[in-house]
Amino acid sequence: MPLPTFKYNFYVNFLCFVFCGQSPMFKRDGDKDKRDSQREREKGELGKEKREMSDEGAEPFAEMARFFTESRLLQQDVKLLIEGVSYQLVIASIIHPMGNIAERLLREGFARCVDWSIAMVSKDKERLRAAEKTAKQQQIRIWKGYKPATIATLPQGSLVFSGKVIEVVNGDSLLIKRGEQQLQKIWFSSLRPPRTTNQAPKEEENVGTARRPQQRTRPLYDIPYMWEARECLRKKLIGKKVNVRIDYIKPAQDSFPEKVCCTLTRDDINIAEALISKGFACCLRHKQDDDQRSPQYDELMAAEARAVKNGKGVHSKKDHIPHRVSEISNDPGKAKQFLPFLQRAGRTVALVEFIASGSRLRLYLPKDTCLITFLLAGISCPRAPRDDAAHSDQFGQQALMYTKELIMQREVEIEVDACDKGGNFIGWLYYEGRNLSVSLLEEGLSKIGPLADRTAHFNALLSAEKKAKELKKICGRIIWRQPKKNLKEPWMKSLKVKIPNPVTKPRICRRLL
Repeated sequence: MPLPTFKYNFYVNFLCFVFCGQSPMFKRDGDKDKRDSQREREKGELGKEKREMSDEGAEPFAEMARFFTESRLLQQDVKLLIEGVSYQLVIASIIHPMGNIAERLLREGFARCVDWSIAMVSKDKERLRAAEKTAKQQQIRIWKGYKPATIATLPQGSLVFSGKVIEVVNGDSLLIKRGEQQLQKIWFSSLRPPRTTNQAPKEEENVGTARRPQQRTRPLYDIPYMWEARECLRKKLIGKKVNVRIDYIKPAQDSFPEKVCCTLTRDDINIAEALISKGFACCLRHKQDDDQRSPQYDELMAAEARAVKNGKGVHSKKDHIPHRVSEISNDPGKAKQFLPFLQRAGRTVALVEFIASGSRLRLYLPKDTCLITFLLAGISCPRAPRDDAAHSDQFGQQALMYTKELIMQREVEIEVDACDKGGNFIGWLYYEGRNLSVSLLEEGLSKIGPLADRTAHFNALLSAEKKAKELKKICGRIIWRQPKKNLKEPWMKSLKVKIPNPVTKPRICRRLL
């Protein structure tokens, strides 16, 4: 005969924390109350001042929030969805037949979302954030007098736009082209790039040793995973069109400039979330009352949690191998020693890191892991403006923008012919099979250099220059313009004698070409 089965009900009492929401609290007594003797407490001889302190210890709306929860959950059957454990405290969602109590507390203005606990939630994150947003808009209870952060420096129509990625600045910012010539530098919202922990040298190590000259820091190569973060963005975004939504503007502080923080998407993919999920960046920890954050802040926190769990990127326990890069052009002697290797190599793959003008570039050679300064051969390009626009040539900015938009942070091929006294390499640059020197001449943004007739590409340069003259390109208005008829010089205007056609057609000296 089988034994009968019995069902036992086990009841366990434990303290549960309602995840995501934080209601007004009751403050504990101060240190002065703790020093009171037990005898005075038993006799009830605490003064009126102490009773007033106890009454004033509660935060605003704390009593109302407690009554709201007690009237709906006390002595009621509910369901618990355990979300996690933090410091021996169970974090759970309390599900009532009428709904989630956390959502009701947020909607009625009795609580606010907590970032560290909402990262544990398994579902309905958007509903909780939406409930808090509704209470903020209505300005009820704890949100009374709440003023949302606004972007006052920009018109409403310019908060959302599309642009072309021109440059990836380290791993947290991009240079976007808006319109024809407008460039804007933007930062990712709620994203922190990789950083290094600088440890001061110990005193024992400095005893009896001379001070070494302080080397120039290069964050792109010295900070772990900064190069990987930049390369991840460069390969996916350079030259591509992205959608930008401005979230907030961080004002300038000390030596840091003003930052326009945005959310960037491409093909409905949040770029910041993808970067954080690979471990190449971290989610920025905002203050609890800081509304200047990414609208997808919860998704960024979840992406970081996945990266930490899988040990990716900056969260890896393995030692990072530093990216060592040598400078060649800073030392003319080293550059001359390196010249024969580049000449024998023929066409070499290079990465454009910086563009100073239309014909002056800074290249990174992946095969040799070195940086060089490269000058385009066969042409003379207008000098681009830097800090002071007065020291620039006319059309220098147009030549700089043309070269930057065409090859900035792209992989190109170079042929090195010579090296000047300053250690700068001179040669030809090819992008997608096109000679950049020829392209600049065709656009009218340069002219043939003095020693171009000695090069193998002289005929191609002449034909490009001829094409620019015929089409009257930008720079051609100044360099290749034709004289107007009946043009009189200023000093002839004061004469009463009428002299027809005083100015003859100017002769172009071939030596200057």
